[in-house]
Amino acid sequence: MGSSTKSHFKRRRKRTGSHETAPLEISQLVARVLRRWPTVLLTTLIVLTFVVLASLLAPRSYTATASVAVSPIVTASNVGGASANDVDMPTEIATATSLVVAERAAQDLVDAEDQDLVTDLLENTEVGSPSQSSVLRINVTANSADTAAERANALADAYLADRQETAESRAGEAADSLQESLGDMSSDDSSRQSLEETLVELRSASPWPGRIISAALPPAAFTGPGLSAAILAGALGGLMLGLVAALIRDRIAPRVGYADRLEDRVGIATVNATNEPAHVAVSDAVSALDDRFGLASKGRLAVTSLNGTTSEAMVDEFDHQLTTWTVTATPMAQSRSDVRQTLQSYDAVAVLVDPRDGLDETAQLLATLDRGSASILPVVWDRTGEDRS
Repeated sequence: MGSSTKSHFKRRRKRTGSHETAPLEISQLVARVLRRWPTVLLTTLIVLTFVVLASLLAPRSYTATASVAVSPIVTASNVGGASANDVDMPTEIATATSLVVAERAAQDLVDAEDQDLVTDLLENTEVGSPSQSSVLRINVTANSADTAAERANALADAYLADRQETAESRAGEAADSLQESLGDMSSDDSSRQSLEETLVELRSASPWPGRIISAALPPAAFTGPGLSAAILAGALGGLMLGLVAALIRDRIAPRVGYADRLEDRVGIATVNATNEPAHVAVSDAVSALDDRFGLASKGRLAVTSLNGTTSEAMVDEFDHQLTTWTVTATPMAQSRSDVRQTLQSYDAVAVLVDPRDGLDETAQLLATLDRGSASILPVVWDRTGEDRS
């Protein structure tokens, strides 16, 4: 009977080998992630909790800003006609962030030298200038709003004081240079009068380094993302890690778990009948036999289970639905070394696989069976050892 019906089977199955894995499609990846949703959820909750706690427990920092308008320093070359173009802003930014200004500000803050405070000021101060302007913005970050504002204003005052000294020094040097030039000139020199007028203007000009146009005020909110941003970042980050964790867990899981994992591993079309009663599981298996292998009018079907116990309910259902076939329950676990020889007289073999069976062992055995003459149809069913329908 078996030899006469084997010719009617259409071997429309794929073989990839027991250790080969076909590339997963997007739909398969999504399905695997959804099956591992507890892993995704748990990972997301853990990451979210960690991020929120870190946000709540992290030290708060506050940034205050003082704005300073920088005036050009009067020299012999620009007396009476100094303009904003005479201010070198990159140099002024470097001056405002210099050690000299930080030490002066520290002295004003604590009325004594404090090297730790000087270092803190240098590390937590940023100075910038809007494009095409002569305004310095001194930004200071501290662990409290009041401290940040106090330090920003102290730095602004220290910068202006340092620049005042620089302006006075340059004005004095320019006046001395002009006075020396006049001493070397004769009384009837045509340019003497012009130099004398310049000297008078230079000495009468009051050095003006600039002014604070906006004093720093204690900021109302701390620097950095708020709780809502932390929740959003934690949720998104946790979800991404959860998806990766789900895929990794699905890949390294030692048990069969699902039909498509077994199908990907061994390359044999597999029926997923998990959580289905016997008659539904058998109906799916019969349809798969017909669609994938082509059922003959008659044949011999072996129903076996990898865990050593074949459900009588499944055998009865196969016998009921395949009325013209001879259905036999065949033990497998007792002698796996010669299972191919045992099943060689059958046209098809329905192998009941429990989702809790080991994936590697199951894949190796199915690969061995698939090299025989019978058409192999794995059926992943979680009631392989029970007679429940």
